[in-house]
Amino acid sequence: LEPGDCLLLYTDGLTEAFSPQEELFGVERLRQLIQTNLTLSAHELLGALEAAVNEFIGSLPPDDDMTMLAVRRKVST
Repeated sequence: LEPGDCLLLYTDGLTEAFSPQEELFGVERLRQLIQTNLTLSAHELLGALEAAVNEFIGSLPPDDDMTMLAVRRKVST
């Protein structure tokens, strides 16, 4: 990783989550969320992704586990 880069690892339960309208969360939605939140810390990015997927699925229980790990390399000063 280069300084400032972020590595995100996640299980398929995240991208395969369904909304109440049976719409798939999907990889493209995840990419858009990451792109929108590029400047966040790893911790803040995980919080934003968790909030987005919880809003997406609404009151439905998850069909699968959703595990995420984010690592951001700090910029040298």
